[in-house]
Amino acid sequence: MSRYESDDSFLRRFGCFACIILVGSVFTVPTRANGLPPSGFVEIAGGPFAMGVTSGDADANAPSITVTVSSCYLAETETTKSQWDAVRSWALANGYVGLATGGGKADNHPVQTVSWWDVVKWCNARSEMEGLTPVYKVGGTVMRTGTATPSVDWAANGYRLPTEAEWEKAARGGGVGTRFSWGTDVISHSEANYYGSSGISYDLSPIDQHHPSYAVGDGAYTSPVGSFAANGFGLRDTAGNVFEWCWDWFDANYYPTSDGTTDPRGPAEGTIRVLRGGGWNAPASRARSCYRDGGSPSSANEQIGFRVARSNQVTATLPDVAVGTASGGMVGVRSYAPSAQMVTLTSKRANPTAGVVLVANRGSLPDSLTLQATGGSALFGVAYFAAEGNITSGMLAGTYVTGEMDHQDEAVAIRTSITPNKKKLIRKKGKRTTILKRSHVLVLRASSVADPEVVDSAAIRVQTK
Repeated sequence: MSRYESDDSFLRRFGCFACIILVGSVFTVPTRANGLPPSGFVEIAGGPFAMGVTSGDADANAPSITVTVSSCYLAETETTKSQWDAVRSWALANGYVGLATGGGKADNHPVQTVSWWDVVKWCNARSEMEGLTPVYKVGGTVMRTGTATPSVDWAANGYRLPTEAEWEKAARGGGVGTRFSWGTDVISHSEANYYGSSGISYDLSPIDQHHPSYAVGDGAYTSPVGSFAANGFGLRDTAGNVFEWCWDWFDANYYPTSDGTTDPRGPAEGTIRVLRGGGWNAPASRARSCYRDGGSPSSANEQIGFRVARSNQVTATLPDVAVGTASGGMVGVRSYAPSAQMVTLTSKRANPTAGVVLVANRGSLPDSLTLQATGGSALFGVAYFAAEGNITSGMLAGTYVTGEMDHQDEAVAIRTSITPNKKKLIRKKGKRTTILKRSHVLVLRASSVADPEVVDSAAIRVQTK
């Protein structure tokens, strides 16, 4: 064809709305050591980001919203044909049924012509092959065959597809408010493998045609993975080459409902799965970081590939501690602010007063949290009460540990009772009684049991009056 096909003809020809990619370069067993990401992966730090349209674009299904994602790992490149073949061979010899052969122009090109069903089973096979815990299960059993919608063990350390939110945050490379993953509003063939079009104002490619360096031979005009510069996070080909499957069901109206949420994972059901990233036969508009599309999970063609993700078993846990005078209206919990938050309590006539501490986990992976506190002083005695009763001795020793929780669990409430020492804080002279103005600050520090260096803190200050 001499020009890029219309949207309608594109859909008729390929039977999907867009396509996606998987990751991998040299096929090694990734392991996390010394706080570093697994080999071949990039850690995408957790936190909020602006998701959706930018630069005056007006995609109805991608309004501008803010969501928060937990830390995860994403492969630096799309999954290659050689990686696909190695895992597929192992899988077919170990109980997996019906995995597609997959297409690929060469071993170092992205695998394509793989369905969503093929990909999730391949992820499980790679997990088992490397001794990791598979993510996808059907009826409690590892998914190795069939097309029953699987459940997801988000806490597992095995391979999986990224969620749509994880994918977009990673694709943006830390940039804000730009169309493309390299941080600008324009694109050319020097940055990505896509179909050029003079009819798109921000497409600077000189021709209305496929990328001239890769439009050779028969079949897919893909490029070797990593042929173009990395984005700000170190990821390659998040625009162009092949579209990438994501976990989520596609719903054109889902975006607004996830505004302000943590770790959105798409609607509970649907008929098509999300595809992201553009491809070698798609125009520049589909290579934008915000562009959303979807295809039947059974779709498999020369434009569809994938990139794998893994849950971050450590920093996906975000301890969150907040303080206040009552359990309602707390500042901090569910917002994770590592800077100290403080509430000031006034003790009139040097009488006992009380504050409230809430401890929560904002991460998607379950973890226990340790709460440490400074204790009391000669002028101010402090006691701590949790649901199970007085825990002062444990707090003073720095050993109070919550049960396992994640972001869906209720925060643990702890009451602090602060008692000023009247003998030392009240002065009497004749008929006049004076209360000395003194203050004491309790510093409370919540940390992840899995990774004690991941912390949040708050403080309660008590002052006499």
